Amino acid sequence: MSSKSQGSPHLWLRSETKANEARSPLTPEGARTLITKGFTVTVESMPNRIFSDQAFQSAGCAIEPPGSWIHAPKSAWILGLKALPPTNPPELSHQHIYFGHACLLYTSPSPRDL
Repeated sequence: MSSKSQGSPHLWLRSETKANEARSPLTPEGARTLITKGFTVTVESMPNRIFSDQAFQSAGCAIEPPGSWIHAPKSAWILGLKALPPTNPPELSHQHIYFGHACLLYTSPSPRDL
């Protein structure tokens, strides 16, 4: 398990388990920026992710085995796409951040658009 300094924010990018999923809600460049701002970033290994484990490691991230987020420090924020794997633990003890699509519905022009 990677170590983290007390008090620094810790973001843990979990591997995805859905077939053909290669998306990532975090880029190596974004991870590097977070690290320079004092975050600890841990990335679970995922061979088919759009960005390689090596790219994240070169950005300063710790690399952990897939599914190890369950044993991450309780203070870590777990980052992933949509649903948890079907084998998720019965009780979740971490804060989770999920990727999601946002939609802006058009209702009427705003005064600044007129």
